[in-house]
Amino acid sequence: RAEQQFFSLCHAAHVGDVDTVRILLRQGANIDEKNYDGRTVLHIACAEGNYRMVEVLLNHGADKNIKDRWGNTPLQEAISHKQTLIVGLL
Repeated sequence: RAEQQFFSLCHAAHVGDVDTVRILLRQGANIDEKNYDGRTVLHIACAEGNYRMVEVLLNHGADKNIKDRWGNTPLQEAISHKQTLIVGLL
């Protein structure tokens, strides 16, 4: 169940489905769980440039200091993808 929940959380973050993310978090999904590359849903949302999603994840306590397997934080993801609004939010 936890694995499916995490997959659903990652997918929802990727496509910008804020409502599904909120539901999954209420059901106990781990907001700071990492995928095979050490990326969290916050890394994904920052790379995608979804301001509202990043805002929701931060409001739910997502850790913006987690590094992926390449040593990148969500902020570095936003910078590398030229997501200037997200950079300002972080």
